[in-house]
Amino acid sequence: MPEMSRLGARYDTTYRDSRGRRVTGRFVAVPESNPTQVVPQKRLFRTPANTILRPGDILLDLPGTRYLLAEGPAGVYRQEVVKRTFRCIELDHYLQWTRRTAKIDPVMKVEIDDAVADLGLIWCNVDPRDERLERSSKVASSYEKFKLYTNAPLQIDDKVGDYLIVRVEKVAGVIVADAQ
Repeated sequence: MPEMSRLGARYDTTYRDSRGRRVTGRFVAVPESNPTQVVPQKRLFRTPANTILRPGDILLDLPGTRYLLAEGPAGVYRQEVVKRTFRCIELDHYLQWTRRTAKIDPVMKVEIDDAVADLGLIWCNVDPRDERLERSSKVASSYEKFKLYTNAPLQIDDKVGDYLIVRVEKVAGVIVADAQ
């Protein structure tokens, strides 16, 4: 009987991550994404259990599409993990990331805005918030218009492109930020 961890390995393809490392696995389609999910998914990436990939890594597809990998369900057989599955979030924006820096005035001992620090360009996915879900939630905030998904350590009041970050949390190994 073949080893369970090698089952389906003939369908695996070699890809590269954003650091240039080779990884093997295959993309699997998801039937229909649930709009209430915190992390959107249209594809899954299935790899062997001993993969070097971790949630938050970026995977490059053959045509050059970038995917942010979020934690997904593990493939378990007889209480042994034989496959790892990641949710794939397509990164479709390459935006400038800036942060306001502050320093303490030596005379007044008060924090003052100093300048804007350029933190570079980051890949992210920008999704407009679904107004139907916003109306149905009990705590609807009108200023959160977009959701950003990235692996960059964003903070509140950062600017990514034209978007101002108003809330940040880590979900399934990726940074999910509410922006306006």
